[in-house]
Amino acid sequence: MRARIFNGDGTAFGNEFQVNSVTAGNQLKPSVAMAADGSFVVVWESQAQDGEGAGVFGQRYTAIGAKEGLEFQINQTTAKDQKTASVAMAADGSFVVTWTSDEGAAFGNEIYARRYDTAGAAIDDEFRVLNPGATFGIMGNQRDSMVTLTDGGGFIITFTSEGSGLNDGSGAGVYARRFDAAGLPIEASFLVNTGEKIGNQDNASIAANASGNFIVAWTSQDQDTSASGVYAQGFTIPLSAPPVLTPPTGLVGYVENQGGVFLDTTIVVTDADSVDLQSATITIGGYFAGQDSLEFIDQNGITGAFNTVTGILTLIGQASIANYQTALRSVTYTNGSDQPNTSDRPITISLSDGVSSGSILRTVKITAVNDLPIVGVTNSTLIFAEDGAAVAIDAALTITDLDNADITGATITLNGLVGAEDTVSFTNQGTISGTFAGNVLTLTGTASKTDYQAALRSITFQSTSNPPTPDRWLILWSMMAAATVWWSLARFKFLRSMILLWSRRRAR
Repeated sequence: MRARIFNGDGTAFGNEFQVNSVTAGNQLKPSVAMAADGSFVVVWESQAQDGEGAGVFGQRYTAIGAKEGLEFQINQTTAKDQKTASVAMAADGSFVVTWTSDEGAAFGNEIYARRYDTAGAAIDDEFRVLNPGATFGIMGNQRDSMVTLTDGGGFIITFTSEGSGLNDGSGAGVYARRFDAAGLPIEASFLVNTGEKIGNQDNASIAANASGNFIVAWTSQDQDTSASGVYAQGFTIPLSAPPVLTPPTGLVGYVENQGGVFLDTTIVVTDADSVDLQSATITIGGYFAGQDSLEFIDQNGITGAFNTVTGILTLIGQASIANYQTALRSVTYTNGSDQPNTSDRPITISLSDGVSSGSILRTVKITAVNDLPIVGVTNSTLIFAEDGAAVAIDAALTITDLDNADITGATITLNGLVGAEDTVSFTNQGTISGTFAGNVLTLTGTASKTDYQAALRSITFQSTSNPPTPDRWLILWSMMAAATVWWSLARFKFLRSMILLWSRRRAR
């Protein structure tokens, strides 16, 4: 098998030369493709060289016709015949080879392909064009494949198919299938000869432009009423169909302090022309820094980062549609404020396949809750001298309320007082007044937290007994979560617990 290089003006560059290094048997049916720098690759069918029947072999060359490396075997399956090879080379020198495999399987002949990088190394194993990744093909016979490349590393393969598995309804038909840069099918194979299906349509050839549009020409039996004729069909492919996200209906509800809520656990992602996706962004509209947050756990090659300045969660990493669907379903929203802004948060979820993007809108509805006031006590020892003056129960007591400025009342239940000898006193101050009913002190009146804090600090204890009963328990109950503090008095030791009961107007 021989070749010759020609210049752009049609003049010969050097003499013809022999391509195949192994000369035993027949080497035939060559296919050649060239890179932008003039380097090229030749593939062909060689009989009995791979240890069985025919095999597919190749040889790379520089632009001046010098061999790059050794002759190499392309097919991995060697049973029976691997034949009728086709090759297409990208501008950078990477290339794709297709061929027909007659391995003797019950399913008949099949089309295989294999990808190579710019150094001539196989990127992956051979794969079936019609059923990649499977251990079997489809019924019928597929033959006469041709391959062409598109910008970005994708490629399109045409072939003839006949038999029960894939046919146009009458004899042989011409089919095509598109693949992305990762060698994954973009969609199922499709019929090329959609006009005429009578008789055989075969021996196709294909060419594509940079945008992926392509034209296929083939032989059609008896279509032109006089034996066989040559026909062609052009295909316009969108530059890229965007990913499609299908959300559920309704709002996402978030209640203050409840923890993260999933934005969408049933979102469905599809893409008509891609099997892998590249990135996603989830953007909080009406973002409140310091309140709103989106959380994501890295998974399946997808990493996430939340920008606390912009309110955007970015997911990056090439992964399958199924993995991105799972990733989006795992994103949660949370609000870290005890006084959250309750305006709705429109959240835009955008997904990119590397060329175009699709997006949907989800809305988070926030419900605030009334946070309970918190009373802090000093947990110190209180000294009361016999026959002494009244002392404040806790002169350093504090009140905090995360979402209200005012308090409307407090109820203090005092347990553990000893008869008439113990007295707890409170003097009205400002808008706050107090009344005793048995062992219950009720404070009423709307006032600030600071004023109520001062009022509680002013509550005093005195014992008039001489000598006083030694020990006391002062137990104060509250509607809030119990916060128990123990106090003690010198000589008349009081083990004290203080829990306050509050009622106040909700300020929103």
